[in-house]
Amino acid sequence: MEKQILELYNSEDRVMNDAIDRVVVRLYGIRKECNARSFIFTGVGSHAGTTSVALNVAIALAEAGWKTVFVDGDLRKGTDYKRIKGDNSDCSLSGYLTDHSISVEDALNETNYDGLSYIPSGDCIENPVRLLCTERMEKLVKTLKDTYDFVIFDMPSINTVNDAEILIPETDRYILVASLNVSTKKEVMDARLELDRYSDRYAGMIVNRVEMRQYRRQIKDYDYFSRDNLEHMQKQALARKNKGAVKKEGGIR
Repeated sequence: MEKQILELYNSEDRVMNDAIDRVVVRLYGIRKECNARSFIFTGVGSHAGTTSVALNVAIALAEAGWKTVFVDGDLRKGTDYKRIKGDNSDCSLSGYLTDHSISVEDALNETNYDGLSYIPSGDCIENPVRLLCTERMEKLVKTLKDTYDFVIFDMPSINTVNDAEILIPETDRYILVASLNVSTKKEVMDARLELDRYSDRYAGMIVNRVEMRQYRRQIKDYDYFSRDNLEHMQKQALARKNKGAVKKEGGIR
């Protein structure tokens, strides 16, 4: 079965990457604490930016040296509506779930990032609930958890469909994604209530699309290690050193 190497993208925005690194640290801590490997990302509503967040987290984990797989679990969208597309619909999640001759290994695709594999959603399935509830899906999750350090599932909004809720018992933790000035307080509350029975698997919420000035207010020392700030600190240290030398020289006189 011929496969392509999928070209994935990540953000070059410094604020976005700093925020993603904080998520990576959080996931690493959870993994160390309870050996959690599989994480579901699901939005509290549409247009929360869940795919961008989950994909950038997966890329960051792979760049940190962890063997990672990103699974596009949104089977309800066709490839025309996907930002990441695979040419072979058989090498996909829908292909694996509908064709028993396709193995987990067949569904896996390489990417342009070392250590990062990818399972595209494949062909659109109008109602994938019955496929997600099968033993084949359970086998997929178990195989990926046994093979990879981190398994990242990108699932549809929990307030839109219950696809993510089906997989939560099979995975270790779930993360909600909201978008500032887009997601509503009601959507956040509804999502938490919908998944209240799985509160022990809740790993937190990511608020997406936060502006720089708002991010700076939340992270007061955000620029502490920036090049400009380090150069400024070096100049201050040099000025203090020179000032001390002048005082010492003046004292000798």
